[in-house]
Amino acid sequence: MSMEADFWTDCAAVEIAPGRLGGRPVVKHSRVAADTILEAAELGETAEETAYNYGLRLQEALEILSYAHHRKPALAS
Repeated sequence: MSMEADFWTDCAAVEIAPGRLGGRPVVKHSRVAADTILEAAELGETAEETAYNYGLRLQEALEILSYAHHRKPALAS
């Protein structure tokens, strides 16, 4: 699942830096694409497993998952 940069605009745990991953939305202060967190969840990983596997804080993974969960209805409109 690839999310548009606009989707992540209001998520405090995500930033868009032109020199990092080609300007894709990433977890702040990392090189982990925000979409990667969602893809891991879709594959059945827990937030704890994802945070551990990608060297993130659990709170970052949870914030991204929560944000995306609440924003998904906006994608349908």
